[in-house]
Formats: sequence, C-alpha cells, structure tokens
Amino acid sequence: MREFEAGFDQGVDSFLQVYPQYIEQVRPELNGLFREEDYPAAEKLRTKFGLKLEVLPIPTGADFRVQMSAEEQARASREIDANVRESLIRGTEDLWKQLREVVTHMVDRLNEPESRFHGSLVTNVLDLVDILPRLNVNGDADLNRFADQIKQRLCNYSAQDLKKHDLLRVTTAADAANIVAQMDDVLRDREAAGGPTADDIFTRMSAYMEAPAAA
Repeated sequence: MREFEAGFDQGVDSFLQVYPQYIEQVRPELNGLFREEDYPAAEKLRTKFGLKLEVLPIPTGADFRVQMSAEEQARASREIDANVRESLIRGTEDLWKQLREVVTHMVDRLNEPESRFHGSLVTNVLDLVDILPRLNVNGDADLNRFADQIKQRLCNYSAQDLKKHDLLRVTTAADAANIVAQMDDVLRDREAAGGPTADDIFTRMSAYMEAPAAA
C-alpha cells in the first residue's frame, strides 16, 4: 500500500511539473477564447488529488473482526462509521459544488454576449440536474429542490436560442444568478447551524436504500 501511495504522489508531481506546458500549448490553439482564470495554479490543483485508505466491513464468515478482541472490534466499528459518515457528507458537498459551478458558468457565459455559446452550455446543466436526485443518497431536500428549479428555469432553451435572442439571454442570466445567490444563502445558513447530524445522515441513507428503484 505504501508503494502504491508513493507511486500516486509521484504521478501527481510528474503531472504538475508539465502542467504549465499544457497551458501554454492550448493558449494559441484557443486563440481569443483562452482565459487564464480557467486554469488554476499548480499548488491549488495539487489539493484536488488525494488518496485515502478506508477500512470497510466484509460481510462473510471470514470477517476479519472474528479474530479481534471486543475492544478492537469496537474501535474498528467506530472507524467504519466515521468513514461512512465522512464519505456521505463529502459526497453531498461535492454535489452542491458541481451544481453551483455549472450554474455559475452559465451566468458567466451569458453575461458575455460576444462569447461563443456551445450546446453544452445548457446540456451540461440538464445532464447534471437529471442525474442528481439519484446521486443524492443523503436525501438532501434542498439539493433536489434546486435541481428541479434549475431544470424548470434554465433548461427550456438551447444555447443557440440564448445566443440569438438578447432578452432571453439576459433574463436567463438573471435567473441563473438568482439561483446561485439562493444556493449561497442556504449553504451559509447550514454552515452557521452546523449542518446535519450523523443520525440525520444515516436515517436519510437508510430511507434511500429502502426506497423502490425508479422505473
């Protein structure tokens, strides 16, 4: 495992060493579409890579806990529960981040009428909000509510429609900016309140696992 971790770290280092060269390579290719802010600094990018070993239960007769003392089993159980909680919380946070980023990108592009609008400006948003409820294993009601609101308010027109019609573009940009502001308000309120408890998380997870699959 240590050798694998060392190899992973080495791979990250190797990529970051040539990362500036990749940026310079695409600069002339994108011509006037190149934006420096689209490429984070190498040190910031480094924080996006990580490797963590987690101990999870093995549901078989050869379960490793059979050979443990009661104290060791209790410790392993606590670690497993903590890892599951952390994974669920981290997964929900990632969904919020993805949803906010894709809507913020739409705001930025729509506020630049001279920029080129690709079809993905709308389809990327639609693809995410369509799949998000299935990824939301925590059953976060606010997250599902925003996904539905975004689909209803921002995904009714194609990128070409938004490019052609100034009024449509401006009103959609305003709607998108308003949604981002509402999301930020919810996230700030949650941070101030301390977020959901571990019991809340496991209750929602159990309800998700017991719910019948969508047709």
